[in-house]
Amino acid sequence: MTMQSKDTDELMTPQSAIDYFRTSDGGGVLQAAAKNAEFDLREPEEARAPEFVAAMARANVTTLKQFDEVIEQHAAVLPRYFDHISTLTQNAKKGRTLASYPFMGELVLLLAYPERFDVGYLTEVGWDADIVELTFRAAQATRVDTMENMRTTRPSDA
Repeated sequence: MTMQSKDTDELMTPQSAIDYFRTSDGGGVLQAAAKNAEFDLREPEEARAPEFVAAMARANVTTLKQFDEVIEQHAAVLPRYFDHISTLTQNAKKGRTLASYPFMGELVLLLAYPERFDVGYLTEVGWDADIVELTFRAAQATRVDTMENMRTTRPSDA
């Protein structure tokens, strides 16, 4: 799948997504969060690249620059989110989370735009149904944690 970039005349392709993850700060943020959560990063870098491009289109994130902004907005919670996924996966006796960078990109989009993704779509693009459920639970737990942290760190009105 390719997608027209609104910032340039170039088509975004799975290869441009792979190149992005190799060279961008966003790729480094994802790598750090994944290593912290003990994800297994031995998946080939091209694994799920076409699905990542499709997920960007589904989330209406039309450029890699916009995706970088999504990562930047969620960078503080990504370690917690990935850790939730890792813990739920291990507790379900599924082993370590096997992840490529494009798959981690899909995870970020699911966290940022939960209303745009559902079990039907994700299983159609190759996710196992039980992994979808674990990921939705991890995303919800991360959003709840974030809201609770915002309430406890907000300056008092006194």
